[in-house]
Amino acid sequence: MGEALPVLGGVPVACADVRAVAAARHDMRDVRERRVLLVDNSVPGSWGCAACVLGADVVWGRVGEGLVAVSLSRFFLKHGAEGSRRLREHLDARCMSGGERLEDATCDDGRSWRAASDEAQVVASFLACHPDVTELRYPGLTTDPSFEVAARTLQGGFGPLLDYRLAGEDRWHRVRCDGGDPRERILSLEAELGH
Repeated sequence: MGEALPVLGGVPVACADVRAVAAARHDMRDVRERRVLLVDNSVPGSWGCAACVLGADVVWGRVGEGLVAVSLSRFFLKHGAEGSRRLREHLDARCMSGGERLEDATCDDGRSWRAASDEAQVVASFLACHPDVTELRYPGLTTDPSFEVAARTLQGGFGPLLDYRLAGEDRWHRVRCDGGDPRERILSLEAELGH
């Protein structure tokens, strides 16, 4: 079945170009040889990314403890009798057993996705100006390597995740915004950063 492409994931965080990956897979002439495009939409959910509209065959994401939401494209439904069995096996083996690390779902509706994205945008703008931050990744910043992809992939914001590096450190620090007051998050970060 293959691994699922995360819409927002990785360290540092980046937005996947679902449309481009789907187009490459859909160009295959023989439908029987075409690999199914699985998309992990756990972070943005359907509120933040309409992955089936972008060309994904199967879109899934964790929506709660032990719960997984699945959306199937018309192509998959039409050609996927065997694929349906393989999809169930994939979800059972990886998602439900915890055999594959998925990002936790953070947004249960459009309002919380938007609020978390808004908070992250403010925090990212703060960190972009911080003297101790040497590298910052947030898809909502025009300077981010995945900004253009994120702008055409995500809806209603750029998500709750951002990563940064401090001077003299190799590791990334992750901030996961929850839609709270960005001023409180910034004050907390300022205290952590020692300024």
